[in-house]
Amino acid sequence: MDVSAATTALGTALRYDPSLAGEPDRLARALEDLLPGDERTVALLVAAARAGVPELLAGGHAEQARDRLTGYAGLRPEIAAQLLAAWSGDDTGTPAESPGPPAAVALGDGPVLALVTGSGVFTGTAGAWRRVASPPGATSRDVALAGGHVLWTAPGGVFAHRLTADDPPPHRHTSDDPSLHGHTGDEPRIVATADQVRYPLAAVCPDGSTVDVFWTPDRVRIEHAALRDWGGTSSLAVPPVPSGERLTALAAATGSARTVWLAALTEAGTTAYARWDLAVGIGDWTPVDPPARLATLTLAGRWLLAYTVTGHLLAYDLDGPRQWRSVDHPAGVARFARAPHAIAATRDLLLVAGPSGTWTAALDSLTEVPRLGPATLLNL
Repeated sequence: MDVSAATTALGTALRYDPSLAGEPDRLARALEDLLPGDERTVALLVAAARAGVPELLAGGHAEQARDRLTGYAGLRPEIAAQLLAAWSGDDTGTPAESPGPPAAVALGDGPVLALVTGSGVFTGTAGAWRRVASPPGATSRDVALAGGHVLWTAPGGVFAHRLTADDPPPHRHTSDDPSLHGHTGDEPRIVATADQVRYPLAAVCPDGSTVDVFWTPDRVRIEHAALRDWGGTSSLAVPPVPSGERLTALAAATGSARTVWLAALTEAGTTAYARWDLAVGIGDWTPVDPPARLATLTLAGRWLLAYTVTGHLLAYDLDGPRQWRSVDHPAGVARFARAPHAIAATRDLLLVAGPSGTWTAALDSLTEVPRLGPATLLNL
């Protein structure tokens, strides 16, 4: 079986209709068009779907999926391995196909970018994307990056893959090139268990080793999970957002050596922040009153960055005068007629997915008001 061709065909089919993974008969018809003349590959991919492989992989159960193929389906181990590679979107560690327009975005150090699109969860940059997972209903999932891990929500809970910087080709001299960051190939780790975790999701790594993950089982309560190499459970209590409304955005960022900031936005437009003193715990949420209704928000260190529903970018200094300031739109992309649907930031970069496409812009967060450099449009 040509694993690369099978991976590409599956990615194309599922990008246009993710529900095909759970409907083997319809999947067969789609793959017959994408793999003309390769009846054996189509039959094997469909057999894996009938065996429940897509659902098992989405839940982080690769070994169970392998057992299902070799036991239930009676396939040889080498064929099972090829099918798992195709269904996971990881044929030989080579870059995946174009992810498509993202529904959720995340930024990590490097910088490393993560996207959730209709066909799955991807890391990398334009031209060098790698599929990490293909959760069903991908566009209602969320993604985060922290502490060298990519994390995402899926049926069954929150999952994580450790990222690694591959050895650079001879003509490159640094492993900080974001196109080099893939995943290690290890099975996903379950960070938190729940029936239907969707969005929002936030993660931060304040001490350089433990990844603190904030997630919600019902979009009202906020739970905490700690991802450590040695395992462990969480005893950190997260106060409920003041309004008790359904969350639409949640962000976390390191403010100092002993401080983490949290920010939340609800469907009703309530905006609030909380300060986590690592030695004491998370304080109560403090509501803030923006000058206009907000559509989405993120954190860049101490700065809360948010887009209004009419597409204007605002900044709020959580560790300073606590005043809303307007941020100039970057050159290189058209000004929004409406708000972007997803944003993410580090202290020096902003990532935006909106009406003008998906773009990045250098962010100067050390000035009195954050400034954006020219935008670079991502080719997705």
